[in-house]
Amino acid sequence: MNMKFLEDIGLISYLGFAMATPIILGVIIGNYLDKIFKTSRVFFFIFMIFGVVASFVNMFQILGKYTKRK
Repeated sequence: MNMKFLEDIGLISYLGFAMATPIILGVIIGNYLDKIFKTSRVFFFIFMIFGVVASFVNMFQILGKYTKRK
């Protein structure tokens, strides 16, 4: 195996983790706030959208740094 292949696999793994983590955290926080305030999925959707936006921002930042190195 060459180093380019391993580097690409590392980037893909990092991107997956960087995109999934904000969404999962947004869902957890949203559910928690819905339970506290006894609302029906209001905070869930708000924080899920925040998580999706944050994950795309992370993706663009990571890919921007990666393409500048090449």
